Amino acid sequence: MSSDSSSGSGRKSTAQSAIKAGEVDLRVVRVGKAIRDIIAQAVIRGLRDVPRGPVTVTRVDCQRDFRAAKVYVSIFLPDDLSADKREEKIDSILFAFEDAADELRRLMNDQLRMKHIPYLEFVLDTGVEKMIHVTEVLKGVRSEGEDE
Repeated sequence: MSSDSSSGSGRKSTAQSAIKAGEVDLRVVRVGKAIRDIIAQAVIRGLRDVPRGPVTVTRVDCQRDFRAAKVYVSIFLPDDLSADKREEKIDSILFAFEDAADELRRLMNDQLRMKHIPYLEFVLDTGVEKMIHVTEVLKGVRSEGEDE
């Protein structure tokens, strides 16, 4: 009998196999979702200079050791802004998040039972914008097909 498993079957547990195979660790996913919820609630309640309306925290990817986490933020801005103004606004919002990182880590420390509270890195999530663009392109293709 092998000592790899408490069941005595000689097989490793599913969780151990998943981690070694490079699959997603469920604990990392759960903690990422909890961090996302904490940050989103802080934004809703009012977080320093972070505007409430155009900002959505889309996901959080944690390192396995929970020392660092990437926070993906989607920012919705009016279409009539010039490219320079748009980039300036995005930079100011991301800077506001970076400026509030210590406050967010304190909130996480109060609400999560963890040995290490991750350092936060804020990244612009362009996935929603890409999805909207693809949808518009597909609508254009469909309308051209109906005209023929």
